[in-house]
Amino acid sequence: MKFFVALCLLAVVSAAPPYDDVQVVKYDNDNIGIGNYRFLLEQSDGTKQEQYGELKNEGQIGQAVEVRGSYSWIAPDGYKYTVNYVADANGYKSTIDKEERPYKYSSQ
Repeated sequence: MKFFVALCLLAVVSAAPPYDDVQVVKYDNDNIGIGNYRFLLEQSDGTKQEQYGELKNEGQIGQAVEVRGSYSWIAPDGYKYTVNYVADANGYKSTIDKEERPYKYSSQ
């Protein structure tokens, strides 16, 4: 699971536009290491990641964490891309969306 989260973060970081002064706008991490968890990260360059994990069949055969989340970034072409994903007992499924209008980069 940690590898999966690290892989998602790597994808977001590598896809981010080259800003010199990117700030963390919002960060929330509700995870005590067992059971359900929630994670959210937003940056000033438009990058965003959020993920929710829910423990299914707790204490039973087939216990697993079902993960839902998304990450988005503004690519060098100026469009915002968002990947939504679910990882559960049926495997990993994802979709990617591209916004219709390009974003303008700010030099601030």
